[in-house]
Amino acid sequence: MSKLKGEDIKHEKSAYIIYCQKGGRGKSVCEKLLAHNPELNIYNITGGINEWVNEGYNVRKGEKSSLPLDRQVQLSISTLLLAFCALSLTISTTFIWPIIFVAAGLFIAGATGFCSLARIIALMPWNQRV
Repeated sequence: MSKLKGEDIKHEKSAYIIYCQKGGRGKSVCEKLLAHNPELNIYNITGGINEWVNEGYNVRKGEKSSLPLDRQVQLSISTLLLAFCALSLTISTTFIWPIIFVAAGLFIAGATGFCSLARIIALMPWNQRV
């Protein structure tokens, strides 16, 4: 959705519903689209599709897709940490530096809300939907 602009929407009179899993990204996209084209008729599902389901509305699920982005990040970080821990214990203590680097990235992500690893993983081909 980072490439989508208000000008890209052809039918300005149609209503569009933007949603994501928890609502935050959907809200950001709506704000971005409206900044480009205030005439758009767009709506965000507050709380995302999770809240929609919690309220009892029906959801028709499509094909199995990739894991949610946050779980992909968790799996990537845990794999890196386990691998570098094993290397630092068995081969050389210099493998402690990548562990410190990953820990610093986690701290920055927690403190600022910006996770560079999530941004990189989001660009992977399996996360691209058309």
